Amino acid sequence: MKTICVIGLAAAVLTVGLLLVWKAHDSSVRNTAPVAPQLAAMPKQSEAQYQASREPPAPSLGAGTLAEPNQRAAEQSEWQTIESLLAQPHHRPLMREVPRLKQQSEARLVDLYHRLQGITNKQHIVRILAFGGDSAAAATLIKAVTDEYSGQAVSIEGHAILLYIPELLGVLARHNQEAFEFLLAGSRREFWSAIQLWRYEDGKDVNACSVVGACIKGLALSGRDEARDLIEWYRAHPDEVSVVRENGSIADQFDGAVVDAVFRIRTVLERGLESAMDKVFYDPEQSLREFRKWIGTSEGQGWYKWALGTQDAARARFRESGKNTVE
Repeated sequence: MKTICVIGLAAAVLTVGLLLVWKAHDSSVRNTAPVAPQLAAMPKQSEAQYQASREPPAPSLGAGTLAEPNQRAAEQSEWQTIESLLAQPHHRPLMREVPRLKQQSEARLVDLYHRLQGITNKQHIVRILAFGGDSAAAATLIKAVTDEYSGQAVSIEGHAILLYIPELLGVLARHNQEAFEFLLAGSRREFWSAIQLWRYEDGKDVNACSVVGACIKGLALSGRDEARDLIEWYRAHPDEVSVVRENGSIADQFDGAVVDAVFRIRTVLERGLESAMDKVFYDPEQSLREFRKWIGTSEGQGWYKWALGTQDAARARFRESGKNTVE
């Protein structure tokens, strides 16, 4: 019975989200037509613009003159790498394949992102921006979650990708302050009270708890001390991970995301971020296998028991306060 419960929690925490992302990838593989013409046109058009904007006003015989051709050659090589990744619809870019983007390449990639229609056609760009970008990437991905698709109905595949963006932002947050501050703020339900999220295809609103959970999992990948502090705060306040209806029933919760965040921190510590992203979190089946192993450890069992008590804690607070906590 204990084994069944453990497996059940693992499935609840990981399987749905991971399989949604995998389904989104498979769907975009079958429907990549909008990407090809934009990708083909983008480099030639942007190259002239970028080179013109970077042309010096007068020739110089300084040391920079000799370095300029090498710099341009490096940028061209970098963009060729990006093109190669974008041209493979059957392969989601791995973290180890993405170079740290120079400002010019990042700007061109953001431009291409905005030229494409539909989030499912942008998912490769999203991964490259998260793995190799900086401020422009952070601004683009944060806007995708908070504003770009606000109030719009998106497919189940699109929903999966939007929900995965905060997790990917955790990689960016290791060196980018904007991404980190967004994830830290987004890891609280109140942050989303004034933001209209996207909708499901049937018109139903996306519950903020799912986005809060995604931000917590992203924060866990950031390697920041604040991630551990936040997780410990939720551990001490199990009533805060659930939304209670007027009748005392649980409307939604993100306890599983907190447990998953602890698992992610442990995995990154043991394997390193790149190996964790490319070999564990990339593959839903591998993630589930690793999670099952972890949930059987003393650390995992402690969090498993914590998760079992979160609903009772929320109901107890609701009864004590007598206040409506419905969102």
